[in-house]
Amino acid sequence: MDAPGHEKTFMNVPVFLDTNVLLYADDNVDPDKRERARNLIREIVRDRNGRISLQVLQEYFSAATRKLGIDSATARKKSRTVCAARRGQTRAN
Repeated sequence: MDAPGHEKTFMNVPVFLDTNVLLYADDNVDPDKRERARNLIREIVRDRNGRISLQVLQEYFSAATRKLGIDSATARKKSRTVCAARRGQTRAN
């Protein structure tokens, strides 16, 4: 495992963001896990190689506002930021 702040780079390989990664980035229970998730999200936004589904965004919004107590405007803003990081779209078949 890499040291916090030194996660591996995925170069231009598409990365699918899972709901849990988004939630870990906002959860104050485990600071190490939170920082790893934030670093991963920053890298994906920087490299614009993220993929995310509408379902993940809906799950994130629901869990962030209900379980983590994040206000809806903040959760919406984060969802938009993550969406801007994707180069392609994930669709259900």
